[in-house]
This record gives sequence, structure tokens and C-alpha cells, in this order.
Amino acid sequence: MNARTSRSLFLSGMAVFLLAKLYLVILTTSALAIPRLGDDALVYLWKGKLAFIEQAVSAPALLDITEQFHLQEGAENIDWMRSNIAQRTLPSNMMPTHSLLTRIALSITEDLRWAFATTELVGIVLMAAGMAWLLFEIVGSAAAGIALFAMAFAILPNQGIYSFIPSTFALSCSLILWAYLWRRREHASAIGIGLAALAILGLHPIAKVYIAITPVLFWLRLGRWSAWRGHALWRVTLACVLSISLALLLPLVFPSLRPPPSNIMGGLNVLDGVLNNLNAVMRLAWDPVIKYNLPWAFMLAGTILFAPRLFLTWPYSALTVCLFALLGVSLLFWLPGYPGELFSRIWVLFVLLTSAICARFMLDQWTRPGLWKKVFKWLFVALMVLSALVWIFKYVPSVMNWRTEVIDEPLVAAEIKSFPEGATLLYAETNVALQASLLLGADRLGAIAYPMLAGTPSLGMLIRQRHPVSIVVPPEPKLNSLAQARYKWFLKRRQGLFSGVVSHFTISRNQGMPLGDLHLLVDGDAEPMHWEATDATGKIIARGKTPWPSESAWMALDISDAVEAVHFTLPDANGWILGISAGAPKHKVYWPWRTGWALTYGIRGKSPDKNVRLEFSSQSLLARVDAQELRLYVDPQHPVQSDAGGLIFLRTKYSDRFH
Repeated sequence: MNARTSRSLFLSGMAVFLLAKLYLVILTTSALAIPRLGDDALVYLWKGKLAFIEQAVSAPALLDITEQFHLQEGAENIDWMRSNIAQRTLPSNMMPTHSLLTRIALSITEDLRWAFATTELVGIVLMAAGMAWLLFEIVGSAAAGIALFAMAFAILPNQGIYSFIPSTFALSCSLILWAYLWRRREHASAIGIGLAALAILGLHPIAKVYIAITPVLFWLRLGRWSAWRGHALWRVTLACVLSISLALLLPLVFPSLRPPPSNIMGGLNVLDGVLNNLNAVMRLAWDPVIKYNLPWAFMLAGTILFAPRLFLTWPYSALTVCLFALLGVSLLFWLPGYPGELFSRIWVLFVLLTSAICARFMLDQWTRPGLWKKVFKWLFVALMVLSALVWIFKYVPSVMNWRTEVIDEPLVAAEIKSFPEGATLLYAETNVALQASLLLGADRLGAIAYPMLAGTPSLGMLIRQRHPVSIVVPPEPKLNSLAQARYKWFLKRRQGLFSGVVSHFTISRNQGMPLGDLHLLVDGDAEPMHWEATDATGKIIARGKTPWPSESAWMALDISDAVEAVHFTLPDANGWILGISAGAPKHKVYWPWRTGWALTYGIRGKSPDKNVRLEFSSQSLLARVDAQELRLYVDPQHPVQSDAGGLIFLRTKYSDRFH
């Protein structure tokens, strides 16, 4: 293959890789109403916001969480939750390099979705550069291009290469460092390597593994003992050892670099760790490792069957053995709650290396004359097209539909700002409710984190002492009808029923309040919707149609108190039901949580057994997050203070003391 063709293949592979990742991040971010990685993204944004702010340690919410972490009561799972919440919320610059980047992104935009997307775009560029450069150095431009095609749509376990977070930042920067060493060999700058390694170590704890194996990879590049020039290997090894040592020593000098208090940092565990990790790894063997990586699986199978000698050729054989050893050692590391975590991160390197080796095999087949060349080429192309289609029409939409929370940041921030100094919020859930609230200003208020106290005597004691003004509950996912319908296009997610995917819905009274004064918040542009009201026997006692207004407005239905259910049929158009109310709508409350009503809606093209059902009550909200014992503290007369911003603020029996 001539140089021009090789260069074109390399640039094409890199362009496809970049476009696939940009498509994933930019379009999903534009459609979602929460940062793309949900609660994990909120954690990274919070750590970035805390970075380099000394007064963060004295924030009332963080002081309260620290106090609750040190309580010594409750079952083992409560102890795990205490550690998990403390690790995610308390000040720590364990990842100072990434925190600095996040802090810069937050200074560019206050929109949490796009601030996180900004950091991800940097991650995409680093990953593309690292993979492309290292592959180029190992197997040349043409084979590197083929390998990049295979990696473009790779769907790997856990973080894989679809989430651009501190751990994948560390991987990407390590790939760049290794490519530099592979190219420069004995001429590599030890000082530059040491400084780069130190910066990478500031991205994520996993970087210690990558920097530790750097001298091994350098030796594999140099080859035999006699191939070493001067003291290059020793200089590189010393630079890596010093950088790791410095990364371990700096937290002893600067407390802000220490990890937050936690009992779940993980460590070696030969007995339980290996069994639990192996169990997790086996579940991943087919889905997603093989099922969603067909080009890579095809190349790997072909190479093993027809050219196994490639795996025995230096330095590929040594790299393969090195990575197999790392995968084996990773099974000894046990991170409570996250089985197979280290294995899945090393697995990315294994897939990348084998893609490079197998790309050499594919290139060899393509340069042969005859039918064999055409078969391999077009089969690979067909698998690439299939992978791209799965990526575009299944995988990327699934990423959007994993993140069902709808949060209107300005409205939530305004609600939090309305609470006076000295007030305390009780968080029924912490992954979204607590993390989002902290980012939007709740760090100035007191905090009781229910998952840290569930079922313990301290819960009631703290509530009686602190008189929390509100119970904060995450958004109700069933009200995100686009996510429930697994909608594949990039329409902005809203909290409500979209007539383009919802064909019909029913509001039933059950044992709740009468339906006589029913109001709907309607928005969009569509034909009128038809409705029928039925009594307890199912007999139709009234029917009518409701027009769609030209702008968002509440509309009343004229029905009697004898009605037990109202059935609506929606046109297939661009219309939204954004709220339901019993009586005159209340300010900042869009859904009838105190009524006892039920909402059932059907998705277009799906059978009735796929209908979505939601009970409107404060008890159902708490039951959804396993916080039923908090119902004792909810104001029964006026349970909901606000749900306009997505997060639901329940009034407590103590709310009037702060108004």
C-alpha cells in the first residue's frame, strides 16, 4: 500500500473516531435536561466547583455530612452509603488536574450540562490523539487507521471509552506519553516524562497503574538488553518512580489533596475479590464485549485462525503477555460496590492492542490479490456499517434514555435561594437530589442525608434537633415520557407527556380526591385532543375535546364529581401535557401529588402491557427512593412546596417556622 493511501486511511479512521464521539456527546447533551453522565457528572462538577476554594470546608451542608459520616450505627449497607456519600461530596483534590479543568469549564458557562460537555470535548481530543499516535507508532499509519475504525464504535464495559471522565483522561494522556516514548526511545526527556507523569497522576488514582507500567512498555520498545542506549531505561524508570512517590507524598503535606473520609477506597482481596470480580467479568463476556464490538471480534477471530504468528512477533507478544498479566492482577483488586472495575479499565488497553495487531492482519489480507482480499475487505466494511448503525440508532439513544432526570437549573437554584440562612434540607436521595442541590447553592444550608441515616436512632434525633424545612426528592422518571418511550431523536427532554410518543393517557381517581375540577397545562402546536369521562362502572358520562392553545396555558375540564376516570386521546403531533392540577393551579406545583390520583399513559406502537403508571402521592415519591419512614415528617395538608424545576421539595411539619 502506497504512502498516500496509508495516510488517507489513517486520517479517515481518526476522523470517524472523532465524529462518533462528538456525535455522542454534543447531540445527547443538547437533548438531555441533566449533564450527560447523570449523577457521576454532578460529582465531577461539584469537585470542580470546590477546587481551590478554601471556605468550602466550612459550608454548613458539608459540615453536616462530615458529622453524619462519623456516626457509628446502622447496618453494613448504611456504612457503605456513608462512605460513598462522603467520598462524592466532601472537599478533596484527589484529581486536581481534572478539577482545575472542570473549574475552568464552569467559569465559561454556568449551565451544568454544557460545562460538563466542555470537559468531555477536551477528553475526546485527548483520547483520539492518544489512540491515533500510539497505534501509528506501533503498527504504522494504514493499520492504525483500520484499528481506529474498529475502536470508533467500540462499546466496552463500565466507563469504557464512551465516558470522558478523570479515569479515561488518565488513560488518554498515558497513551500520549507511551506514544512519545515509543517514538523517541533513548532520546526521550526524563524531566519531561516526570512532569507529564505527575500531571497524569493528578487526573485519577488509576493513573498510578498506567505510570507504573510505563517503564515496562519502554523496555518492550527497546527490545533486547543490548538494544538499550546509555541509561535511557533507568532515566525513564526513575522519572516514573519519583512522580509516583511525589504523588503519594504531596497529600501528606497538603491536606486538600487527601481523599475524603471513606471506607470504600478498595484494595487487594484475594478471597472475595477474585470471585466477585470474575463473576462480574463473565457477565460482560458476551454483552457488551463481543455483541457490540463486531469489527474487533471479526479481526481477532481472523487473526487467531489464520495468522496467530502475529501474536508471537516481538513486541506484540510481549505486549500481549504484559496486558494478560495486568488483567490477572486486576482481579485481585476489590472495590466494594463496583465489581470488575479495574479489570474493565485494563480491558480497554487489551482491546486497543489487539485491534492494532489484528489490523496488521487485515492489511495483509487486503493487499493480497484475488477473492480472499475482497471477502475480508467487504465483510469488515459491512460489520463497520452495522456497528455504526447500532451506535447511531440504538446505543446513543440509550445513553439519552438512561438519564431520565429533568432538572431546570435556574428554577431549582431559585427555590434553594428562597430558603433562609440556618434552614436545613432533608435529602431523601443523594445521587441526584443532594448533588444537584449542592451545585445550585444548597451548600449554604444545613443538610441531613437520609441514606446515611436510614433506620438509625440518629435520624429522628437530627430531625427533631434541626427541624428540616423541606424534604428533597429527585425528579419522577415516569414523567419523562420521551425516555420512557426510548425516543431515538434529539428532542429536548421535558417533564411531561409528549403527544408525538404518547397516544393516550388516563387520569383515575382511585380512592383519592374527586376529579371534578381538573386542569391541564398544555403546550405546543397540535390538533385538539379528545376525552371521555367514565363513572365507577366504566360508563361514559361525558365527552369532549380540548384545543391546543397557541402558547402554554392551563385549561379546565368541565366534568362532574361523579367521574372516576378521564381518558384522553392525543394527536400524533408536537404537543405537550406539562402539568395536571386538582383545582386552580398552585404556584411552582405542576403535578397533583396530594390528590391520590393515578396517571396511566400508553406509548405509540407498544402493547398495553407496556403502559406507564404513576401514583400521585407524597408516599409514592418517598417509596420510589426507599425513604418511606420520612412520610412521618411530611406536611399532610400541603405536602409539595415545588416541583417546577424537576427536583421535588416536600413541605415538612416544620416548614412554617421558616416562613
